[in-house]
Amino acid sequence: MAMRTVNLPRKLQSNIQSFRSFYAKHDSLALYEHASHVLKRAQEHRIVEKDIIENPGRSTYRAHLNSRLAVTMLAHPIKTEALNSGIELPDALADDEAKRELITYNALNDLNRRGAPLSEYIPLLNNGPAPLATLVMVADYAVTHSQDTDLENYINPNGHPIFRMYSSRKEALELLRMDAKSGEKLWAPIAELLGHPPLAGDILEHAYEVNYPDIHSFVNEKLRNDEMQEKLDITRSIAKSLARRLNKSVKGAGFDVEVIPRLEKHVGKIMRKVRKKMQKFYDKREGEDEHLDLDEFIERHLHKFDLLKLHDLVALRVIVNKFGGREIDKMDEKDKKLAIEMAVGYIESNITALRLTSDSEFAYDIEYVKKESGYEAVHIDAQPVNGTNSVRFEVQLRTTKQHWIAEEGGAAHWMYIGGDSEFGRIMKQLYHDIIYTPNGNGSESIEDRQLVIPIKYQE
Repeated sequence: MAMRTVNLPRKLQSNIQSFRSFYAKHDSLALYEHASHVLKRAQEHRIVEKDIIENPGRSTYRAHLNSRLAVTMLAHPIKTEALNSGIELPDALADDEAKRELITYNALNDLNRRGAPLSEYIPLLNNGPAPLATLVMVADYAVTHSQDTDLENYINPNGHPIFRMYSSRKEALELLRMDAKSGEKLWAPIAELLGHPPLAGDILEHAYEVNYPDIHSFVNEKLRNDEMQEKLDITRSIAKSLARRLNKSVKGAGFDVEVIPRLEKHVGKIMRKVRKKMQKFYDKREGEDEHLDLDEFIERHLHKFDLLKLHDLVALRVIVNKFGGREIDKMDEKDKKLAIEMAVGYIESNITALRLTSDSEFAYDIEYVKKESGYEAVHIDAQPVNGTNSVRFEVQLRTTKQHWIAEEGGAAHWMYIGGDSEFGRIMKQLYHDIIYTPNGNGSESIEDRQLVIPIKYQE
């Protein structure tokens, strides 16, 4: 019986070397360095899985997807017109699927840079399998606008036959501004949705550096302050200790519990929160400020903003699944309420006990939060008192179902950090189908799951 030949992707390093030679040949190594930086970030966050490309085993489909994704990242500065211009391209771009992803990336990029409405994105994202180009865009936006970017390497007054280049510094700054807007509105929420919060924070930070430089500078300056750093370090130590105590005491009381510390809020997300808080102050303005627009108001009053009033620079999440062997989410409302109140009681007692275990004293406010989006949780806002050298921190208590709704469902973070909710819902479905749709053989292994054609967008 003849043996079946398995078509495996090329080794990642071979493609990297091929693209480096290509960029060098066309005197554009700065573009190569940018593209390789995008690929490196993607590997750091497991968007591109080098080990799967190199050793696919039975996961050849997944290996080809990863390889195609890496190729698109390495190729993303190449213009669509160059693909059929007769110019000799790296061998990896002989793959029609890789070409298609590059074309999609360029089309998305064009939409970003002219501030296109949502309806123009949908055909690119929903008239076929979920595009890998979306992941390329997320990784790219997480490194674009970095302060070490040398614009001179990306400007060519006469254009370039192969690569996307700016025609002038003026055009470069304007298009970077448009990129920053689309990064804040679309690609940061999508990075959050796709399970990459650090990349979402990077995209927001870069967006604020371009479009809201006052807030960008203010937040960075405050966070570099020695006194603030000392307070944050102390709070992180307290939070880690509290997490250990909560895990032990809540579990000992009969709960199945997971305690997740979030010891550092990304600077980009702090910037976003500062602007939202300033928006609230602006909406309540009166007197001599009434004639100001929002940016003028922020410029005038930002110096008075107290970063220490943010309640979640450090946070803990307590997720309870069962109590006494019973799933809390399946209890009747009376028993469920009682179980949650018991868990809250243990959190309260452990915060109070910090006075004995860490010489730190906190007052706290408890809020039972229930929003129209479906989000539910108990928020405990702990505030330092009596000279405690700390910052405020937050403890969130959720059941397993409440946590799923907050992270994956309609109340997910990507829905409210600034993205378009309809766009987000479509992206969520596309992503869900990439990860969770079996290939029809009944296998539950992620290696065997494939892209499928998902949903239809209704204008």
